[in-house]
Amino acid sequence: MASAISGVIERESVVGSLSRTNAPTLIITGEQDMPRPTEWADEMDEHLPHSELWRLPRVVPAR
Repeated sequence: MASAISGVIERESVVGSLSRTNAPTLIITGEQDMPRPTEWADEMDEHLPHSELWRLPRVVPAR
C-alpha cells in the first residue's frame, strides 16, 4: 500500500493538459484525503472546463 500511495504523490502533474479535456468531469474528494489534498481537487476543478467538484465531509481513505 505504501508504494501505491507514494506513486500517487510523486506522479508527474497533468494540470497543464486539463484545459484540453472536453468531457464533463466529476471530481470527488474527501475533506480528510491525505494522499491527494483538497487543494489538488480545487486546482483540477479550476483547470477543467466542464467539471463539477464534490467535496465529501468526514470521508477518509480506506485502510
